[in-house]
Amino acid sequence: MRIGVNLLWLKPKAMGGVEAFVKNLLKGFCEVDSQNEYVLFINRKAWQYLLSELHLPENFIFVIKDWDPFNVSGMVVKQFININKLAMEYRVDVLYHPTPIYPIRKMKGISQIVTFHDLLFLHYPEYASLFQRLKYLWTWRACLKNADKIVAISEFTKNDIIKNFGIDEGKIEVIYNPVVLPERSADFDEFATRYGLTRKRYFYIISSLLPHKNTEVLIRLMHLIVKEKVDRIPDKLVISGVGKYKGTRLEQLVKELGVQNNVIFTGFVTEEEKRALYENCYAFLFPSLFEGFGMPPVEALMIGTPVITTKAGALEEVTMGLALYINDPTSEEEWLHKILSSCKWFLKEKDSKSLISVKEMYNPCYIGKTYYKLFEYIAEKSRRCIF
Repeated sequence: MRIGVNLLWLKPKAMGGVEAFVKNLLKGFCEVDSQNEYVLFINRKAWQYLLSELHLPENFIFVIKDWDPFNVSGMVVKQFININKLAMEYRVDVLYHPTPIYPIRKMKGISQIVTFHDLLFLHYPEYASLFQRLKYLWTWRACLKNADKIVAISEFTKNDIIKNFGIDEGKIEVIYNPVVLPERSADFDEFATRYGLTRKRYFYIISSLLPHKNTEVLIRLMHLIVKEKVDRIPDKLVISGVGKYKGTRLEQLVKELGVQNNVIFTGFVTEEEKRALYENCYAFLFPSLFEGFGMPPVEALMIGTPVITTKAGALEEVTMGLALYINDPTSEEEWLHKILSSCKWFLKEKDSKSLISVKEMYNPCYIGKTYYKLFEYIAEKSRRCIF
């Protein structure tokens, strides 16, 4: 079987969770399938990035295009016109789209599968211009209509698709995201020197800086800890993630509350640096108001770090009840109370089997094999229809 993977849209180091999903899934395919061919349709910038991040075996073939993924309108046109031609030219049996970022059309003799991560712009239309909203709605409808199978990364996302687009439940398969952590972490002492950190004396969050991530509540939490002189817990917050911090509402809030010495923004960090920050924090905090999955709290749990998060979207589902949950995500008082009353001993009450089950659930080999079986089923179904 020849499996096409559409990565023409991939913007290196600019797509957060979707980018991590692609890398982790490719790792899973590498480990479970050495027989079938994977044809990766990819732009040159993403190709150079993946070469530096992954070692892909000989059954992975790159088809490289000099298309700029950051030129959105140009990429829409080029992909819409060319992806079907490319799939037929390279004679793929199945064409897999890891995200519905551009619309797809039906293809004769080639089955298509699309993974939906969330319907963020439907819930937060203020994040996009009118043109962008129309583009997303057009894309989503085209993908939902023309794909032979839809993969949702959580039951929450599946139900959201059914509710908003009326898609037949039988067309949607739930496959969780693969979660991979590097075997080794970066040298924490380098962070300690650069940012003035002490082991277990800071809280950690990984997040984009969009409003629904609700990072403001943690900045207010730092102010509350300082104001109330709570010395039993850390008074520092480390924020990592993609996005510009300078000149944002978050920077303004930090200045208004006078917590410049308590809030540290690292920007983008490598996987090894991220692991070091997970391992050495007092607790991982994730106050998001909407998530189709939520990879960072799962990663923290896999390491054994205490996690405090919300019940929003898929978060309670994917953390498997192993985190502490906030009922009012916007209340810094509740965050403080939960940390003081429960955080220190919480994970000690969770047996090791529960934490092992998290690693097994999101193991890239398991997820890769699940996708492969779906590809095989859809390709065989397509062949039966032809004959």
